[in-house]
Amino acid sequence: MLKRKCIVLLALLLMPVLFLSGCKKQIFKEKQDPFEQQTVTLNDMKPDVIYAKSGTKFFVPYMPNGTASGKATAPSPARMFWMGQNAQSVPTIYKGDTLVVMSENLSRSNVILERLKDCGYSIGIYGAEYNKDTEMIEFDYSKSIIPSSSAEEAFSSWSAEIHIKTINGKAVTENMLDSAGVLNCFEHGKSYNMEFYSGSQFLECEVYAGVHMLESWEMYVLDNITATKRGYLSITLPQDLKSGWYLVEGQGIVRYIAHERGEADDVEAEDLNQNYYESDSARYSVYSQIFTLNFAKETYRPTIYISYSRGESGTNEPAQAILVAPDGTEYSFTESNNLIDYQKPKQGERMTCSIERAMAGKWMLYISPKTLQISDVSVEANELGEAPTIEEMTVELPEERRNVTFYVRYTTENKENNKKVFGYFIYPNGETYDLVNRDDIGELSFTTSYIPAGTYIFRVMHGSDGEVTSERVSIRSSDSLESDIISVTK
Repeated sequence: MLKRKCIVLLALLLMPVLFLSGCKKQIFKEKQDPFEQQTVTLNDMKPDVIYAKSGTKFFVPYMPNGTASGKATAPSPARMFWMGQNAQSVPTIYKGDTLVVMSENLSRSNVILERLKDCGYSIGIYGAEYNKDTEMIEFDYSKSIIPSSSAEEAFSSWSAEIHIKTINGKAVTENMLDSAGVLNCFEHGKSYNMEFYSGSQFLECEVYAGVHMLESWEMYVLDNITATKRGYLSITLPQDLKSGWYLVEGQGIVRYIAHERGEADDVEAEDLNQNYYESDSARYSVYSQIFTLNFAKETYRPTIYISYSRGESGTNEPAQAILVAPDGTEYSFTESNNLIDYQKPKQGERMTCSIERAMAGKWMLYISPKTLQISDVSVEANELGEAPTIEEMTVELPEERRNVTFYVRYTTENKENNKKVFGYFIYPNGETYDLVNRDDIGELSFTTSYIPAGTYIFRVMHGSDGEVTSERVSIRSSDSLESDIISVTK
C-alpha cells in the first residue's frame, strides 16, 4: 500500500516538469536583438526598393531619425540624421559588394547616393548659433533638441531660450559649432558640465555625448546598372568610392568600407570623411546647373542676378547658388526680390550676389537643384571706372510699417553720372534689395508693402564727384507725398 502511494506521489511531482518541458517553445521565446540588421530573401524583395547585396545576403538600408526625408537634389548641412544604439542597424558593405533593385522595366538610368559626413558624437542639439555680442551659444529648445537625448533631459525643465556660457569651465567659442549648428566639441561616452542661461536664470547641468550625428555632404550619380538573370538590376559602386555613410536613393543608409571584407584590422577606426572630389567645383557639378561669367577687367562692386522659377516639377529643396572666382574664392547668393512692384503678382524668384571687387577672368556659377528653370543670369557692374565711395546709414525702425518708401537724395558734379549711382537696402537677416535710382531727381529709394520693426542698412555707392545730401534716411507713405524722418546712424 505504501509503495503504491509513493508511485502516485512521484507521478504527481513529475507532471509539472513534463508539462513545462513540453511547452518550452511557447513559454520561453528567444530574445531578438532590436538593432539586428534586416535582411530579405530574393522572393521578399519589393519593387523599386534599393537593397545592399553582400555575398549572398540582401540587406535593407536603415533609415534613422533626422531632419531630412526622401531623396535630395543637392546636399545641405540642414539635412542631418542622428543615431544611438540603433547605429548597429545600419548594414556595412565592402568593396566588391553591390546595390540591387527589383524593377518592372529596364529603363532605370541612375541611382542617387548622398554621402553623409560623420560629425562624431554630440549631446543632442542642432541649429544652434554663436552670438558674438554675448559670446554664448544660443538655441531654441522647442526647435533644436533631439528627442530622448541628454540635452532634452538637461534643458526640458526650463524656458525654450537657452544660452550656453561654458563647457567644463571653459568659455564656449564659435569653433564649437559646425555648419549645421551642431556642438562638435565632445568625445563619445563622456559627460560634461555645462553652465547656461535659461531666459535670465543662471543654471548648471551635466550632459552626455551619446548621439551620433551625420550631415549631408556629397552626392554621386550611379549609372552603371545592368540586368541580371536573377530578376533584379545590379548597381555597381565606383571602384574609387571612399569609405563613408551613404543615403541610398533617399530610402536608407549603408556604411561602405573601401576595401574587401576581412582586409582591415579595425573597421571602426576607418576614416569615413575623406574627400571624394578633388575640388569644390567637381563636387558642385554633380548636382548643379553650370554657367560661366567672364570679367574682361577688374570690376568694382558688380552684382550678379539669377532669375528662376520652380515649374510644375519643382521640389521644395531650397534654391542655392555658388559663384567661384578664378582663384577659388567662393561667394554665396541670397534671396533678393525687389518689392517696388508689390501690387503686381510675383513673377518667379531671384537670387543676388554682390562682390566688393571682381578679378578679371572666368568665373564659375553653380545653381541647384537642377530642376530649377533659370530664366536669366545677368551682371550689373559698377561703371564708375573707379573704386566706389560707400556710404551707409543704419535705419532703426521701432515698429512695423506698411506701404512705405525709404529714400535719400544725392548730387553729382556731372549729372550724367547720376545713372551710375546705385545701392542696396539690407534686412537684419542679410536679405538684400536693390535701391531704385531716380537719376532725374537724384534719389535712391526702396518701397515695400510691409516691413517689420528692426535694424536695417541703407547702402549707397557713388563716384568721387558725388555725395549724399540727406543727413538722414527719410520715409514716406506710398499713398501720399508726406515724409517723416526716422532715427538713423550714419
